Amino acid sequence: RDWSSDVCSSDLRRVSKDWIEEKREQWGIDSNAYRIHVLGEFPLDEEDTVIPVHLVESAILRDVKGWGPVVWGVDVARFGSDATALCKRQGKAVTEPVRVWNKRDTMEVVGIIKNEWDITSPVNRPTDIFVDSIGVGGGVGDRLREMGLPALDVNVSELPANPASKGDRLRDDLWLQVRDWMAGRDVSLPQDERLRTELVIPQIFYTSTGAIKVESKDRMRSRGKKSPNTADSLCLTFAGAAAGSMGKRFDRKQSIKRQIKGII
Repeated sequence: RDWSSDVCSSDLRRVSKDWIEEKREQWGIDSNAYRIHVLGEFPLDEEDTVIPVHLVESAILRDVKGWGPVVWGVDVARFGSDATALCKRQGKAVTEPVRVWNKRDTMEVVGIIKNEWDITSPVNRPTDIFVDSIGVGGGVGDRLREMGLPALDVNVSELPANPASKGDRLRDDLWLQVRDWMAGRDVSLPQDERLRTELVIPQIFYTSTGAIKVESKDRMRSRGKKSPNTADSLCLTFAGAAAGSMGKRFDRKQSIKRQIKGII
């Protein structure tokens, strides 16, 4: 299909061919992001997605000031096609676009996070830095703690800490927490195209027991979707929600699940 057919003639003066082609490549012509930002049409909510498009779009348009403790989520990748992502959240607001770095080794990731800590004013530094500990992420968390940063390991393959969770695993539970957070319609996301796109990619599945499973990264890749690293980093910022609601602080030498399990 010719690129000019994607926009009406009155819009051609305001956009370029290169921009349209870039967005077609980035989002795909059947994506909601393309429908909204190129075609100017309403999004189509897909019934099988974890987070509905309308919740993401409304959160981006909403202006909510952050309050309370700041938390960071770090989804660690080493080389390959995936990217390391850092999300900063303060209460009901993601305070800035998610930071992304490609093809960095473990110690370089540590240095990046340490630099982010150093350039952040003390009042805005996180009380907790939740690091995905699967694979190379465990080494990142260990080194950050050695340097005195409040890093906590999160193993998203564990069972949810809260037995009342509808998620099959902790990863599923964290995605559901983000969905419920947005469903309150009182939260704010930054203008971040990558985060907007990734939040609505994963599909939802159910186990034979009725537990919810969020589509795996491998399955997303098999249908031509990139790994949702920025969205996963946002999900990681909710890893301490269960313990925080119980008024318990973490021992950073133990996994989150072991500590929460002992008090619920």
